[in-house]
Amino acid sequence: MGTGGSGRANVMMPKFRGSMGNPLLLEELLARHPKLRVQVMHAGYPMIDNMLTLLQANSHVYVDVAGLIWSYPIKEVNRYIERLVDAGFEDRVMFGTDQLIWPKLMAYSISIMQNADYLTPQQKRDILYNSAARFLRMDTAQGK
Repeated sequence: MGTGGSGRANVMMPKFRGSMGNPLLLEELLARHPKLRVQVMHAGYPMIDNMLTLLQANSHVYVDVAGLIWSYPIKEVNRYIERLVDAGFEDRVMFGTDQLIWPKLMAYSISIMQNADYLTPQQKRDILYNSAARFLRMDTAQGK
């Protein structure tokens, strides 16, 4: 969900429509399947208000910061993640990178989270490990 990637959608994906990345388009699916657990990629960027609305209404919705974390200016990335955390959803924000072929992207992405001065150590741990462990129903005891 979210953008087509920094102004390249019209060149690389001519059928891309930003409106189709609206997180609220998941509402009907979630209403039909209330126990369905959903991970929204890219945290629905840049549609923060709609993403927060979806998170507030659905306890089984999580987001990841893959793609978002390295595709946009760091100030914007931090502002977006901080907004999710300030709204109380740090326990449903999952780390991700979209690591494919770019050397050092994993280390760079992790450093963004580690250097986020607006996050407490526990919030960083939630984002880097605990949220995904919960979503995947893994034992979270080792991540505390």
